[in-house]
Amino acid sequence: MSTDISTTILPLLPLDDGVILPNMAIAIAITSDEARAAFDDALATDGPPRIVIATRREGQFSPIGVVAELDGQPAMLPGGHRGATIRALHRAELRVRARASAVHCESP
Repeated sequence: MSTDISTTILPLLPLDDGVILPNMAIAIAITSDEARAAFDDALATDGPPRIVIATRREGQFSPIGVVAELDGQPAMLPGGHRGATIRALHRAELRVRARASAVHCESP
């Protein structure tokens, strides 16, 4: 049995207060500069807007995250922050590049 693995560069959204697993759908508040940059980069692509979400603890990223797709456009939340609904599609292995806001991710 062969497994096809593809490598893609996607914007990285650090998650400091939880874990997202494949097939989860959640709403995320876009409150940090890192989150705004990740969502803006994802929305600027020609294809479906996708990001990688990875848990960050004490400044270190987990080597496994998820590829997630934005479900619609970000909207304004009470308090003046943007928010978006995302759907986690599948696991991704992170290989962080020089830019901390983008990662290579390998996915099945």
